[in-house]
Amino acid sequence: QRRRLGRRGHRERYFLNGDGWADVVTANATSDDVSVLLSRGDGTVESEIRYAAGNAPVAVALADLNADGLKDIVVVNRDSFDLSVFLGLRGGGFGPQMRFPCGGNSNPPLSISIRDMNGDGRPDLVVANQGYIPGPPGFVSVLLGAGDGTFGPPSTFGAGSAPQVVATGDFNNDGRPDIVAADLGAQVISSPDVLILLGIGDGTFTPALGTGSGAEPRGIVVGDFDADGRQDLALVRTFRSNPPTSYVSVMLGNGDGTFAPEVRYPAGLGGQSIIAVDLDSDLRSPDPVRDKLAPLLGRRGRSQR
Repeated sequence: QRRRLGRRGHRERYFLNGDGWADVVTANATSDDVSVLLSRGDGTVESEIRYAAGNAPVAVALADLNADGLKDIVVVNRDSFDLSVFLGLRGGGFGPQMRFPCGGNSNPPLSISIRDMNGDGRPDLVVANQGYIPGPPGFVSVLLGAGDGTFGPPSTFGAGSAPQVVATGDFNNDGRPDIVAADLGAQVISSPDVLILLGIGDGTFTPALGTGSGAEPRGIVVGDFDADGRQDLALVRTFRSNPPTSYVSVMLGNGDGTFAPEVRYPAGLGGQSIIAVDLDSDLRSPDPVRDKLAPLLGRRGRSQR
């Protein structure tokens, strides 16, 4: 049976209740809430359970934020410039939201990645905050976790003019997590559209290093696509044309925080986000081209891991 939900900003699949079946969580930008749909294990889901969030939630990510063995939810609220955190409950479901500011009142958050960024074993939050041309430039916010599901104030790091999506990886093989942000405003000002922020290991980062062509990045994913032990990037780019032509751009990592020139592959129309999965079960690292992964059509606002 199909379940009809309100207009969504982003959705993800996770294992929420320990039954081994993938469940669904959506961020609902129009109704200002989050929907949780538990799987029945037969391709259908239970009726949604909604949890009130902030204004215009557009991205969602899950992780165990308080080390209790349960998945917790983090939602990016674009129009209230903050994040909502829902802690998982032992008896099932999630507790009421806790709100954490992110982006002041001029740079709305759009995308999130969860990772331990300072080596203390606690999950931290990395957020892309949109900028404007002309107007205040965008940045990346990092909120360090306390280990109990709460987070400290955001520290901000420059990341181009209008970063739309963010992901994390170790791009220079030093064991310290780094950040990559895709800048949608780069084409307007003819600047690199992929920004790399190398981690110091304490939750701070070097100034952003620019690469890429400045051609409308809408989504980004990190993976080792050529099995050389170095992390690579794949982006979906969509031109402001009629029709809106899209392609996947693969940038192989050099292992020192830099990347080889991109190789482009046609990928439909109007692409907005991208994931990498092993679709042919060959046990290789997912390749967004070999595994025929096309961009996913949808609204902006997404999480990356």
